[in-house]
Amino acid sequence: MTSYRLTSTPMVYTPGILEWAINGAKFEDDQDKMIEIVRDTYSLPHHVAAGLLTGDIRYVVNEDEGTVTFDA
Repeated sequence: MTSYRLTSTPMVYTPGILEWAINGAKFEDDQDKMIEIVRDTYSLPHHVAAGLLTGDIRYVVNEDEGTVTFDA
């Protein structure tokens, strides 16, 4: 299992981007695009990005650091 830590930047708040993508992935027509955006933004394997957006992979948010961490 690999541990991931997705960190925010001054321009991108990672927890917000992930919630936006999870919401967008609920629409079947948009799911593939949302997975692609998360995959490419954070350099994740396709199955990891898909798991995050479908809820198969649980994650933890650290609001103070603006990070999302999970194991996949």
